[in-house]
Amino acid sequence: MHKQCYPPRKRQPAPGRPGQKGFWGRQKSLQDFVHHIPFPLSVIQLPEGRFLAANRKFWSLLEYDQNDLIGRTVCELNLWADHRRFELLEARLQKERWVQNFESQLNTRSGRTIIVQVAAECFDYQGQDHVLISLVDVTERRRIEQLLLERENILYGTGEMTRTLTDALEPPQVYERLEMTIHHLLPEVSSVSVSLYDPEEDCLKPVYGQFHYPVRVPQPVGLATLTLPVATRRGPKQAVLELQETFPGWVIPMQAKGEVIGAVQIQTRWPRPLSDANAALLTWLCNTAAVSIHSASLCEQLQQSNQNLNQAYEAILDGWSRALELRDHETQGHTDRVAELAVQLGRRLGMDNEQLENVRRGAQLHDIGKMGIPDQILFKPGPLTEEEWAVMRRHPVYAYEMLRPFPQFRDIVDIPYCHHEKWDGTGYPRGLKGKEIPLAARVFAVVDVWDALNSDRPYRPAWPRHQVLEYIYNESGRHFDPEVAAEFLNLVTELPCIEG
Repeated sequence: MHKQCYPPRKRQPAPGRPGQKGFWGRQKSLQDFVHHIPFPLSVIQLPEGRFLAANRKFWSLLEYDQNDLIGRTVCELNLWADHRRFELLEARLQKERWVQNFESQLNTRSGRTIIVQVAAECFDYQGQDHVLISLVDVTERRRIEQLLLERENILYGTGEMTRTLTDALEPPQVYERLEMTIHHLLPEVSSVSVSLYDPEEDCLKPVYGQFHYPVRVPQPVGLATLTLPVATRRGPKQAVLELQETFPGWVIPMQAKGEVIGAVQIQTRWPRPLSDANAALLTWLCNTAAVSIHSASLCEQLQQSNQNLNQAYEAILDGWSRALELRDHETQGHTDRVAELAVQLGRRLGMDNEQLENVRRGAQLHDIGKMGIPDQILFKPGPLTEEEWAVMRRHPVYAYEMLRPFPQFRDIVDIPYCHHEKWDGTGYPRGLKGKEIPLAARVFAVVDVWDALNSDRPYRPAWPRHQVLEYIYNESGRHFDPEVAAEFLNLVTELPCIEG
């Protein structure tokens, strides 16, 4: 040990036997002290770093006999595997006088390296500095911790691969990630290809990778000829079995929801058996890819179904609208005009695309409730009686009852149900007031009145354009939302070609 000038000790010196002088006297006294300590303990004399005393557990841990250890220095025994750690321990002792949980690697007498936690404290004994050192062997603990860490890394890596595979919803991305993962795990792999089962043709069809079509090659040990079956007639499992018999390398079935959907062909640069662990890992990877591909296929089918359903609903909306116009010839063309104008006004008011689409659809069906109004009232040439008006005012309720049961129409029901409500609360059917009225209905109310007053009716001719604009201006704050009415007046002023 290097010669150091240690700070004076602040605690009382350890008790000793009076009259003992010299090295061996101190050694005998300290040996008696450490003998009964139940953990590895030793005493080193400073500044030489010479062992004065050590108990059996200490020298046994280092694989020394007592006589081989006592009287020799740390440097002579070459205990520290990394001398820099020993120098750091010296520096900390010089500064702090004691050290705890100082982990280091020590060399045993047989050359084995052990990992220990060192606790050391300086003390003054008979006028000289000494160090009391205890050791805790943590070699096995660190080995187990390292093993657990490696397994944790494996679990983390497989978790990341799972997320990588399942996040790539498009099948080509799944194939690429699967190939990359297999190459990373097994460097001896030369190619990865994927075949999916086609139930219509009852065969496996190549979809990714470099494929080896039926070509005879010399048969390696334990491997079959390099061919790919074109078709089988006994289902996907039999197709995979036939592929396994003809493909050199490994063929891993791809299963999703208990069904075989394809196979992964893995070719290696040289023949080698597949261990159970690697087989389990590859099976897991291929099944994970299969689930992702299966999910992507379901998503594609769902998107196509939704598209078909939306087209069907569009056809229903258009059919209902046309049916209403065929019944009420007076409003022919009215629906298309008000739908287009309502969308323009809604866009100026900041509605997003989804809201504008709901406005368009709602405008198309704004009078669908009139399908429930008797002909003698709907087509009456003269004024309606109070009883007849009560029936007529029911048509928004009929519209609500017709559309509400359909989930696809719930977002468009605001206009058919509420377009006769008024800003001041005097409208029908519910007497909503102000912003209690949905915005789509407030927008459509202005457009509907504009088009109706600009159109000829059997009971009155169309109003002049300036008279309609004046009416809308005067009804702002009573019939119409003032903000919506003002924006509509700006719209028709900027686009004077707009007519009813």
